[in-house]
Amino acid sequence: MFNASLKHSIYILPCLLTESSSSYKINTLTPTDPEQRGAQLSFRIIGVDARKLFNELEHLGVCLDLRGDVIRVAPIPLYNSFMDVYRFVSLLKTIKV
Repeated sequence: MFNASLKHSIYILPCLLTESSSSYKINTLTPTDPEQRGAQLSFRIIGVDARKLFNELEHLGVCLDLRGDVIRVAPIPLYNSFMDVYRFVSLLKTIKV
């Protein structure tokens, strides 16, 4: 299970870090080294109302958490498929708030 979880987070983090992957500037709080993190990924979207983005993603069926201006996602394979992870990244690339 841990290996699958690691694969999900290994995929999603570079997608968030890549400038061209999103219309937003993303500040990740999760360590980039897979050995130093679990499945949860925490990030801020610079210059965007986190609550609005959270609400829109939640409305589109994404399960995530908001703590202040920090959005947290947990691509855990017990609950999420690789397609769920891909869908989240795709939505983040295209959603406008």
